[in-house]
Amino acid sequence: MDNCGISDYCLSQFPAMPNLVTLNLSSNPLTDVGSLIVLSQTPDIRLVSLSNTRITDATSSVIPQLARIQYINLSDTGVTANAFVGEGWVGAPYYLNMSGIDLDGKGVQNLPLTLQSLEISRCGDITVVLRDVSKLRHLQNLTARHTHMRVSEIEWEGFPGGLTSLDVAGAVFESTVLDHVSVLRNINLLNVSECKIDVAGWQAIGRIEGLKSLECVKTDVSPLLSSDVSWLPKLQVIALSDDTPGLEVARKIKELTNATMVIAVNSKNGHTTLK
Repeated sequence: MDNCGISDYCLSQFPAMPNLVTLNLSSNPLTDVGSLIVLSQTPDIRLVSLSNTRITDATSSVIPQLARIQYINLSDTGVTANAFVGEGWVGAPYYLNMSGIDLDGKGVQNLPLTLQSLEISRCGDITVVLRDVSKLRHLQNLTARHTHMRVSEIEWEGFPGGLTSLDVAGAVFESTVLDHVSVLRNINLLNVSECKIDVAGWQAIGRIEGLKSLECVKTDVSPLLSSDVSWLPKLQVIALSDDTPGLEVARKIKELTNATMVIAVNSKNGHTTLK
């Protein structure tokens, strides 16, 4: 029911659907909490997508009461950092997407502690939010594209030890924000495409023990040309722009590490794999 023009009134007239497991209401003109009474009549619902609607914090308060909910998409909606304040989670969701909502300089209270994947892209300054994220001990995947981070207040040491994927493509951060990222030793996939990284940041990335896949498309990798890249012993995949520095770094890494695949990416013409 994605983008079907379903209004609050129309949804409120839906019959009870006790066997419903997935409900996708994305891109519909929904605003009213009352219209989501249908959710309380679906005890087995596991996936709810309300992205690109006009729902508010009041509307989202229905979601924590869903006993079997696993996947929640609230991206590009009217919810705020107060979406879950005062609500106890009955269910145990593992995925939450809050991308595109206003989290600028704010924290998100009462995030479900069972989360394994969290997306908070395009949310402004997420420095405070990251403090709340550090409490999610089961978190494995964090996506925070095109955000802003202040280095002085980010403590990578407090992040969940099970975090294996970190995607900060397009993020804007102070020059030393990555200096201690190597403490995330279990990260095997890191995306720093379209980011500005200084030499110290590259060195810290190189010290991530479990790193296997590195994406740095449209990121200046020229500092690596004069650096020892043997600190990437487990690297299997690297994605770079197919400009001169990118191709030179790709070949250098291929020669000096145990990489089984090096990819030079071209945003216009697809990609080329360097064997």
